[in-house]
Amino acid sequence: MKPKIISFIFKYGLIIGGLFILLISGIIINNGFLKKQITKENVIVTAKVIESPKDCDDLGRRGGYCKLEFDGKTFVKNVDRIFCELVADKKEVKMLTNGKMDELLFLNEYENSNDFVYGFLLGLFSIVIIYKGFKK
Repeated sequence: MKPKIISFIFKYGLIIGGLFILLISGIIINNGFLKKQITKENVIVTAKVIESPKDCDDLGRRGGYCKLEFDGKTFVKNVDRIFCELVADKKEVKMLTNGKMDELLFLNEYENSNDFVYGFLLGLFSIVIIYKGFKK
């Protein structure tokens, strides 16, 4: 049983891994389109800040998180130094939302997003991996 699994992984591992990476790049690009659409709709709402990072200078590379409440729902947003300044020591913050009001974006989050670039580069990388898998 084990030799069949191992031979399958050796034979199709690159192709399967490349397809998985291609799927992830599609999700990243889709997130970029969603942010673009929400920004284009330009529905501005006020969200209550429940919790935010205490010191924006000590966030580190990965940033921190803040909790926002809007329309009876709690949203957890990843914040870097730019967005931390918007929520630190504030009770409310202006946000963008979609028609369903189930997503929240900071007012300039789409402009600071690199989803399309990262998704495209990851997609190219996955195509190279898939090609190498077929070539093998």
